[in-house]
Order: sequence, then structure tokens, then C-alpha cells
Amino acid sequence: MHRSLERRDAPENIDRFYRLDLERDLFGEWCVTRRWGRNGTYGRHKIASFDSARAALSAFHAFEAAKRRRGYVARG
Repeated sequence: MHRSLERRDAPENIDRFYRLDLERDLFGEWCVTRRWGRNGTYGRHKIASFDSARAALSAFHAFEAAKRRRGYVARG
């Protein structure tokens, strides 16, 4: 599962992306990968590992909700 969000505001010079991916790693743990940065760049990333799919899905939705509160909308 993945979600791509963006935030744009030309007068404020804001042109950012935020991407969330939920997947299993090679060891069977559930991971939520967050990638963010300015559009047109590779950006930065952070990976959080979880023992259960439920915990990972909960974190995925929490990360998404936090960004939506800050003005990010679905990309596209």
C-alpha cells in the first residue's frame, strides 16, 4: 500500500511531497517507509518496523493524518 501527498503554495514558495509505503521486509516484519522533500529532489526517508500488520497500518494512518492536518493533499 502506498500514498502520495503534496503541498503547494506558490506565494509561500512551498512545493513539497510526502510518500508513505507499507510493506513487509525480507525478515517478515512490517515496515512503514516515509519519504519527503521538495518536489524534484530525491528527498529524505525514514523506515519504522513493526511486529504486526495492525500496528503498521495504524502508524501508516497516523502519519498520513498528521500530514493532512498540515495541508498536504493527495497527489494527482
